[in-house]
Amino acid sequence: MIVIARNALNAIFTAARAGAVGRSVRSKLGDFPTVQDFGAKGDGITDDTAAFNAAAALGIAVRVPQVGSYYLLAGTVALASGTRFLGEGDGSRLHFTLAARTNGLNAAGTALAPLSGIRLERLRITGLANWFNVGGTALTGANSGNNNGTGINLTFCNDSRVESCSIDGWSDGGIAMADCQRSEILNCATNNVAQGVQFFAVNADCFDNKMIGNKATNTGLFNGIHCEGHASAGPGVLHGTIVSHNSSNGAWGLGVNIENAQDSVVIGNTATNSGLGAGAHGPDTLHGIFGFGAPNSVFSGNKAFGNAGYGLMLSANCGNCSVCGNTTSGNTLGAFKLSDGGTATSNLVAVGVNAFNEATRVTYSGNVSTQQFLPSVKFDNVAKADVLALDWFEKGNTFMPVVTGDGTAGAATYTVQKGRFIRIGNTVWFRLYVAWSAHTGTGNIVVSGLPYAEGNFMPVPVSVWRNGLPITAGNGLQGVVPQNQSTVALSQITATGVASAIPLPAACLGLQISGQYQVAA
Repeated sequence: MIVIARNALNAIFTAARAGAVGRSVRSKLGDFPTVQDFGAKGDGITDDTAAFNAAAALGIAVRVPQVGSYYLLAGTVALASGTRFLGEGDGSRLHFTLAARTNGLNAAGTALAPLSGIRLERLRITGLANWFNVGGTALTGANSGNNNGTGINLTFCNDSRVESCSIDGWSDGGIAMADCQRSEILNCATNNVAQGVQFFAVNADCFDNKMIGNKATNTGLFNGIHCEGHASAGPGVLHGTIVSHNSSNGAWGLGVNIENAQDSVVIGNTATNSGLGAGAHGPDTLHGIFGFGAPNSVFSGNKAFGNAGYGLMLSANCGNCSVCGNTTSGNTLGAFKLSDGGTATSNLVAVGVNAFNEATRVTYSGNVSTQQFLPSVKFDNVAKADVLALDWFEKGNTFMPVVTGDGTAGAATYTVQKGRFIRIGNTVWFRLYVAWSAHTGTGNIVVSGLPYAEGNFMPVPVSVWRNGLPITAGNGLQGVVPQNQSTVALSQITATGVASAIPLPAACLGLQISGQYQVAA
């Protein structure tokens, strides 16, 4: 057992490195190495760039404690494999005074020598760029022209994570990961940056990255939530990216952009007030949630409110996507647009149940098609007493109309004999067409064979057209479905309203009858 006197815990410990700042033994024993152990002051005056670079070079976990001011950094901090900077929230602030277009925290792996295992947690990364004036077509104000890169930039970094960090004041972007595999951006916030949270595939296909729970506000030049591959066919395609429960508010461009990103899972995101640059670019280019070159992707449970373009739009090469469970409202051009200007249909998209609340709900443009998202609804077609229940549905069904005589039924030589009907609930819509060249029946004409018997307990008038069915000159023609029958009764009627039967002719060039009636409930 090691026993340390209480007063010894308050003794000052100084790491054996040049420039190290003394700390209490109690503090030292309770944590990982801190950036103070490498010489960082955190006083807002001293340039701590060298200290942070020394800590990052070792590829170990290093705490970035809260300080009363901030850590001033005049240069880029280069991250090595295994580097972990563990902050404590907004008080762990790294303020970069970069005046050139370089990144703040930067990891630069290569295709042949990728980095891995980098963790950046609970840090605040600030820069000098000003993107607050996003409502106009030009940027003005202090530092509006400052070029200082991206706050956190990781290139060719596998199995890495940026979590619970906040980024503001960067000319290029908040957080960017390029050509990374199995990496994550989780629960981060960006504000006052050119583009918010970003995944890129530039020089390699990228797989299985995650962007979850992030918030992008005041995105001053491009998009809030951004996933972009370099090409639709690769190399440089994003595959299997999860983009979930992020939010974008006040983006100059798109709220959520999924571009050349196959097999993406885009669920539970919210895009509001996107397209502030519509005056310069046009509203049909700036939407809440946008997909391009994103086949086999799912867009589900997203919300889009008050965007300049459409709430949700899928453009070219988004075949086999599904769109369901999304909610839109107040988007200027409408709820959802499916568009493809190609010569071949590449957008066969399944559109399911969505809460589209705009007057213009769904717009199709170009060579696109949709397919049923949900399985077909099937009915057991058993009549139910509940008047509010849709208990019957038949469509596209056929029946065989038959013409007979009421004296002797006889038999006809038909040239046309067709019948079709639809039944919804207890209502039947039908049409039939018959023609015959010979008939052996006698008496008056009777047309039978309707699929169901009338059940409304009163004759139902139907429409009749004839060609070659003789009636007395000056008379009209009428037809009814008699009560409780599955036939059509034909009669001729005089000018004074006297009705009489129509004799069955030996031949008829055409008889068409259509109408609707109700069956017994």
